[in-house]
Amino acid sequence: MSSAAAKLCTLFSLALALKGIAYDQVPVNLVKDGGQQLAIIHYLEDTRPNPRLLPQDPKKRAQVRMISDHIASGIQPLQ
Repeated sequence: MSSAAAKLCTLFSLALALKGIAYDQVPVNLVKDGGQQLAIIHYLEDTRPNPRLLPQDPKKRAQVRMISDHIASGIQPLQ
């Protein structure tokens, strides 16, 4: 597993744990199967809003998403 893939796996595992969502780890090829890493986090926040991962205030939430996009683009190039 590449360093970028390991970081994404950690990100997803952390988000699921914070949300209290049980999961099984299944290998996924992010290049072949799509690399929308933050889309998964946004989906979890939209479908399971509690506990919150992002601020409730729309302006603060947009700022967090902007920073997250910047960090994610440094981990894995935008596709």
